[in-house]
Amino acid sequence: MELLQLRYFCEVARRESVTKVAEELHVSQPSLSKTIKNLEQELGVVLFDRVKKRIVLNEQGKEFYDKVSKGLNLIDSAVDGLSVTPDSENGTISLIVKAGQCFFPPMYDLFCKLHPNIILDVANFSLMQRKLMTEYDFHISASMNTYENVEFALRLAKNKRQIRKNLTDMDNDIGDAKTDVINENTHDRVSELLERVGLSKRMNHMPEQLSGGEQQRVAIARAVVHRPKVVFADEPTGALDTASGFEVMRLFRELIDDEDITIVMTTHDPNLMELGDEVFELSDGIVI
Repeated sequence: MELLQLRYFCEVARRESVTKVAEELHVSQPSLSKTIKNLEQELGVVLFDRVKKRIVLNEQGKEFYDKVSKGLNLIDSAVDGLSVTPDSENGTISLIVKAGQCFFPPMYDLFCKLHPNIILDVANFSLMQRKLMTEYDFHISASMNTYENVEFALRLAKNKRQIRKNLTDMDNDIGDAKTDVINENTHDRVSELLERVGLSKRMNHMPEQLSGGEQQRVAIARAVVHRPKVVFADEPTGALDTASGFEVMRLFRELIDDEDITIVMTTHDPNLMELGDEVFELSDGIVI
């Protein structure tokens, strides 16, 4: 049993909704549901009753919640009472950055400001391949299943749109005739799209558990989940066999018709060219 499990349990108990808590904590709904289920299995008791769209504590859950919430409050109080200052901190932290390079620089700058006496020894993935993992204190990498991959793209788009909306009074520039992704239910949209690309039964699979064609379908879902007007696809079928390539093109056609998306695609496959509404053939950078 982990502390994070108990914190998640308390949040779900308070909000009576896995979906709302997942949104607020920026975790995937399936992952949060699995955490609660694992906790119940570990304890050997059911803590919640599922009532329509709500999840409420039963009698055993209420008793467990009362004790756990008091325990967490004591832990938080003890942590708050510690008098650790930046001046008393020192040492070196070594870490590998395998993914998230676009997010790491601002995090690095902030850490250095908050902890000026701690040295961050950062190495990239290529160096990690030449050294043992045990030589590093932390390893930052991406480990997302099918659902989380697509959900992350939607959350990122929502954050960007919300920032734009806060910076401008021209709301019409944010939400057009299409559904505004800011107000769209994240779980419903991701589940709907994974169903459309034929991956509803592969939501919890990791990338290495998917075939090349399935991985490409995840990439397509991730590209269109936030309802863009235009998608640029560079050789989307290049690494696929013929059957998988035509399956990708079939998905593109469905998305064009159902999602009102324009897809601009490059390809060297003459068979796929015939499926385009407009085709421009280039030779040495010149339109033929």
